Amino acid sequence: MDLTGARAVFWDSLTLCSSQFFAIPLGILASALTVRLLGAEEYGRLSVLMMVSGLFSLFIANWSSTALLRFGREEYQKTGKINRTVWARYFLFAVSFAIALPVLFLAGEYISSYIGGSCVLWILPIILLTVIVQDANSSFSYMLQALKKMKAYSASLLFIPFFLVLVLGTFFYLFNGRHFSFVTVALITALCGGAAAFFIFLLVPLKSIFPITLNKLQLKEIYIFSYPVIFGNLAFYVVNWVDMVVIKHYFSMKDVGCYQVAYNVYSMVASQMSVINTIMLPLFVSMIALEKGFLIRRYIRSLVPQFFLGGILIVCIGASISPLFFRYAYGRAFEISACYFLVLSLGLAFKVLIYLYSGILIAHKHVKLSMTAGIAGALLNFGGDLLLIPLMGPLGATVATSSSVLLCAVLYHIFIGIKITKGPSSLRLFLLTIPVFISLAITYFVNMFWAPPLVALASLLSVFFLAKALKLFKKEDIELFQGISMPESCRNCVIKIYGFLSA
Repeated sequence: MDLTGARAVFWDSLTLCSSQFFAIPLGILASALTVRLLGAEEYGRLSVLMMVSGLFSLFIANWSSTALLRFGREEYQKTGKINRTVWARYFLFAVSFAIALPVLFLAGEYISSYIGGSCVLWILPIILLTVIVQDANSSFSYMLQALKKMKAYSASLLFIPFFLVLVLGTFFYLFNGRHFSFVTVALITALCGGAAAFFIFLLVPLKSIFPITLNKLQLKEIYIFSYPVIFGNLAFYVVNWVDMVVIKHYFSMKDVGCYQVAYNVYSMVASQMSVINTIMLPLFVSMIALEKGFLIRRYIRSLVPQFFLGGILIVCIGASISPLFFRYAYGRAFEISACYFLVLSLGLAFKVLIYLYSGILIAHKHVKLSMTAGIAGALLNFGGDLLLIPLMGPLGATVATSSSVLLCAVLYHIFIGIKITKGPSSLRLFLLTIPVFISLAITYFVNMFWAPPLVALASLLSVFFLAKALKLFKKEDIELFQGISMPESCRNCVIKIYGFLSA
């Protein structure tokens, strides 16, 4: 009997990737429709509004939401329910909400005047609605993951982008050429999120979250696990806020909009990469509960470098098509966003490693180490923003962001060596990012239509030579896939790839 859930990894991964295959283009289409309905300046205001909403989400909801997965899966492994975890977490949410609500209204006048634009009276209700909707979506999604309902979770990823494309597309069709207020689009986004949350909730078995139970020990454990997240997320939030504030100070709201388009695409791709964490974190929790930690250490030694190299190959090819993507998806007014995204793609490469490691630290309850890495990266990003944006404009913000992600990745690598593998951490793993620099050079200097095929060829060759030179693939690693259910054709393909790269 497969208690860890490892046997279903292939099918869960296939389901999630299939869902992402549709969710990514839907999300990009929704983003493009938003930009075209607003224009650069109003999109800049919408970005600032979302940042304010993000701050309140951080203190009200985000800091404790991950506990639903970490402790929910552990509780489900033992009892078949997650009700103790769910109601302990919602108690923390209710207390945080009660504290943050008066702060929001006391700061309301300043927030409205800072964002500016029309319909300022709607700004505070929209912020409040956005916070509630975002928490509902993330909470219900974490519940599905904790309950091992990965197919239902995969389907839920399509709800928000589908509703957004449906509603925004209707507006674009009916009012083509007309620009709307950012408040209108923010309200549409919140309502679409609410509709998505309702349908996700229908997928959660009610018997698994009832009866209502508030266990003091569980509450204390979740609080101790979660509170460090506040500091890490706050640092991340401050950096993103500084990005926009400094750019707005030295440049225009249009520059904020162009930068934010690139950053939003970067964030969207990064969130899709987090599928690694979605699949692996519950497995790590189950392995620890069943005292099979040796499997985690073998995953670190063998699979992490291989998956890191595979993720880098995808980043290289994706970055090469970004100039074409921004021109035709967002319009010529946002062509400069492609330059920003190219630099941010360096950060995406390092984020692959962070996602491969973060689930391990969270499963072992080393949240403070994870937050330490995040805060260190945020401080570097903050200093980089203040130094580079006045000199380089929005491009300076992208350099600072990618540098901070690199620092986080290095710290994660060191922490894993100290706490999990109990051995020295070799930084040769970071040599695997060489293909990214090659692909960026080709994309920058070569015509945008010729860059993708040239990058694909150069990336494949460099990945092959790195895999051989560093001896990343070993025939004995095939044993790790023996307990995983998959079609024989796929298994034979894996065996051939390992045989070829390990020869």
